[in-house]
Amino acid sequence: RPGMPVSRALLRQLGVQSSPDVGDIVKTVRQLGSFKDVVEHFSRLAGSMDESDWEQLRQVPFLLSTGGASAQKAAELFFGRELLSSPESQRGPVEPYLRASVLHYPGLTRGSEAWRFLKRLGVKEEPSLTDVLGLMATKDSAQSKAALQFLSQHFDSRYRSSYDPNKVEVDFIPCSDGKFRRPSQCFVADTGGVFSVIHPRFLEDIKANGLHNKLQLAQHPEMGKLIAALKTNPPATMERAKVLLRYLASRKSAISSQDWRALSACKMLPGSSGLVAPANVVLFSKATFERYGPLLDYVDFNDEEIRDLLERAGAQQAPQPTLLLQSLMRNYRRYWDQKDCDPEAYFNVLREVAATRHLFSSDLMKAFGDTPCMLGMVTDEKQQSSWGLFTASSCYIIDNTSYQRMLRVPAVPNDAQLQELYRSLGAKWLSHCVKATTGVQGRESKSSQALKLSNLIQEREQLLLCDEFGHRHPDLKVRNLSALEVRSVPAIRTSITFEGKRFDFEGADAPTCTLGSLPNQRPVLYITAQAPYDSWDVATALSRFLYTQPSLDKTNRVESLLFSSEESLRKKGYALSGSLAALKPSPEHISEKPSPATPATPPPPREPHARSGSASGA
Repeated sequence: RPGMPVSRALLRQLGVQSSPDVGDIVKTVRQLGSFKDVVEHFSRLAGSMDESDWEQLRQVPFLLSTGGASAQKAAELFFGRELLSSPESQRGPVEPYLRASVLHYPGLTRGSEAWRFLKRLGVKEEPSLTDVLGLMATKDSAQSKAALQFLSQHFDSRYRSSYDPNKVEVDFIPCSDGKFRRPSQCFVADTGGVFSVIHPRFLEDIKANGLHNKLQLAQHPEMGKLIAALKTNPPATMERAKVLLRYLASRKSAISSQDWRALSACKMLPGSSGLVAPANVVLFSKATFERYGPLLDYVDFNDEEIRDLLERAGAQQAPQPTLLLQSLMRNYRRYWDQKDCDPEAYFNVLREVAATRHLFSSDLMKAFGDTPCMLGMVTDEKQQSSWGLFTASSCYIIDNTSYQRMLRVPAVPNDAQLQELYRSLGAKWLSHCVKATTGVQGRESKSSQALKLSNLIQEREQLLLCDEFGHRHPDLKVRNLSALEVRSVPAIRTSITFEGKRFDFEGADAPTCTLGSLPNQRPVLYITAQAPYDSWDVATALSRFLYTQPSLDKTNRVESLLFSSEESLRKKGYALSGSLAALKPSPEHISEKPSPATPATPPPPREPHARSGSASGA
């Protein structure tokens, strides 16, 4: 903009020089034959150079030292001893250790034009604070001793004003880990490896040289600084963690409320599955471990001071609801993979979570739903059942056991409390996800087998409709069973659309009983005539007819009431009328347990993290 001043820095970037005589400094240095030529050339132009020219030249390495062949910057070099006004007072005991950095300039005399030019350019007569501290950072004991002695002699007169322990950028303090650190990175106290510990011998040496207070080395780090460092440099082992915890316990009075909150969330305790924060661990006790095993992350310390510290930092005597859920989400595989893990114990954990889920935030519940830490019952092609780990939304609440057996989907445990938990996390009723078409093949008939089953249903009508106290079940959708007929058909065929794919089941893979309707709209149970009907298939179809919301429990109840002997029912507490016929189906009609059919074209195989064998609650 017209009238606005332009900075020299911008002009320099644009190639504008401060003087036509000075020109491009870097280019000029490269073109001149030797360092002497450079000194002589710019000495003549010194009057035309501004401070930015001097600074630019200081950044160009063109001088040589007596100890090396590569070019160096002026500030990296010292004048030779013969060019000093008072060698002993200026460099004294460190003189032998500066020789490698002495300027190589034959014929140079003190006070000459070249000497004055080089001095202004940055060549030093005596070491700076950075030089002295750098000489101390060595395992050569003679050199470090000489540098320490020199620093002690000249600290007040030369270096006090420039020394700031928080701004020193030279690693000169020897530490117990064998490394050198700057004052802000090491302390006298052992912080468990978070910061380095100053070597005791160095503390003795600086005390002997009168520098103990002058160097301002700290006994302890600031608590906020320690906690911040813990995030990037936590203890590598539990032994180091113990040292850290003992240290923190000794400084509890210095921990502010803000520090306690930060400490609670800081992952600083080595666990079997990585670092954990105090808020995510439980103080070990035999009772808690017997109940939860490896599901939780424990810390086990006999030191009461450490236990008190951890408890104030958020560690719990027993897992509170949120910690239990977070532990389940974090350690479910470790818990499930333990030898002989009992599914019932896993269910008990899920029940605890279910009972307190109203306490959890929506974000935590969403993360829970996305974690494959829920047990689902799966059945393989050999009809062997096992529990596996899934997300809740991958499991289905079974309200049609025929669909379950045909599709082999992961089933939610048969537990009302757990079903509600799974449902809240995305599990669906299986029948709501299936579109089925069931057809009968061949001519239907009122066979003797159908007649027997029809009589059995009618005679046990009151048992099916009422509970053991004679009260009607609230979920019933029919008033009686008088309209229900039973017919035999040669075969039943079922087509199912599930998860966007169609599956056809017939013959041995299809159910042996299905619910339908006659032309006059009367409901009918169709049973297969070519093979004995399965009692479970009958109970499944009848449950669909009886109840608004069928379930595994209701199907089990129907099967038991319909096919159990009169004597068995009396033992279970049912009052039977004298007219009730104790009809018992032939053994081949009774299934010992729900046995899944194998679909002719099974759905894509699922890969659960499975535990063999069945368990109660399925």
